[in-house]
Amino acid sequence: MARVLIVDDEALLRAMMQDGLEAAGHQVILADSGRIALEMAKIDRPDCILLDIMMPEMDGYEMCARLKADADLAPIP
Repeated sequence: MARVLIVDDEALLRAMMQDGLEAAGHQVILADSGRIALEMAKIDRPDCILLDIMMPEMDGYEMCARLKADADLAPIP
């Protein structure tokens, strides 16, 4: 079982991904913005992050760059 962080500003898309991943036996963590997701990644240490690219406030490219700049979070795919 993997712990997966889903980051998407669209609630319906988060719910659809969550349903599928939980049905496959994975633990799901949800975030609706890149800023919140970065905080959650530091606390929850997910095994994988599914990241939307087009989000307000901080887009997926910026969030990914910040993840990869953090030595503790950089290994997370």
